[in-house]
Amino acid sequence: MKKKLLILFILFSFLNFFVQGNNSRIQQVIYDPVIKERELKYSSPLALWYSLYRIHVFFGNGWDFVSVSDYEYSSLLISLRDIISYNILDLLEYEIDKTSVMEKYVSSLDNYLVKSDVALSNLREEMNLSNSSMQYCLSQKNISDKLYADSLQSHYNQHLLDDAIEDSKKYGKCISDARIDYNSKKILADKISVYSSVVKIKYDYLNSNKYDIVQNYDLMKWDILERLVIIKRMLQKYDL
Repeated sequence: MKKKLLILFILFSFLNFFVQGNNSRIQQVIYDPVIKERELKYSSPLALWYSLYRIHVFFGNGWDFVSVSDYEYSSLLISLRDIISYNILDLLEYEIDKTSVMEKYVSSLDNYLVKSDVALSNLREEMNLSNSSMQYCLSQKNISDKLYADSLQSHYNQHLLDDAIEDSKKYGKCISDARIDYNSKKILADKISVYSSVVKIKYDYLNSNKYDIVQNYDLMKWDILERLVIIKRMLQKYDL
């Protein structure tokens, strides 16, 4: 059954890729913000990362467990990775109003720190719920397993045995579902935490030194400062 579902998923992915390609050609002629948004949503690498995540959760739990918030967490990861990849000197190179660009970039870093904090708070709450559900199902499974064992040792009762088996299977699936959901949330939380820590370092440093960077941009960008230091050392060394 799962093999058939995997084949259907792959076929759906190829069909979706073909449709998105047609939308892209249409968008070249007429700009459509809805089509643009869909292209961004299903573009690589986010689409690939999220598709792999969906496959992981689907084979453990089914489609109902893949939520919109999971996609938003994945999207946040890509955004965090992108914003920390910028080199501020390259970013300011062709800008006339370097102060405004610097302010905007630092503000963006701050916004992503807030988004990361909110996402981590939500993920940890969801992880706590998954863990509570897992612990509850584990205790209920222990009860049903004991009931099954007791039923075998006492007077044989097929009805009680069947109920105990069904309960054990139900709570076993519940434990598995909760564990998969917990682990998937933990992976997202760990990645967001790592990226946001880098964003925090970058934000703190740039926010403290943004005016010096802008005012002395040419000195730093074109290594003028380094050459001036060399000249100064030569002047001092040979008393020129």
